[in-house]
Amino acid sequence: NNINYWPTPAESADMNPIENLWHELKHFLQTLVKPSNKELVAGIRRFWDNVTPEKCQRYIGHLKKVLPAVVAREGGASGF
Repeated sequence: NNINYWPTPAESADMNPIENLWHELKHFLQTLVKPSNKELVAGIRRFWDNVTPEKCQRYIGHLKKVLPAVVAREGGASGF
């Protein structure tokens, strides 16, 4: 079918800053909140209330370190 595509690694969480934030949310819920159904939304809100622009910038800034390593490994895991 002559479809152009860009092959990417099967797992490229290194390249997606939101994945690190989701991981942090999951860890927060599992270790600190341990919610039942009623407490889940409150736990998520508690987490998001503590997400600062600085935290987001730190995750985005991580790409500056990871991207060259991924390119050097031709799309492989960065090792960070």
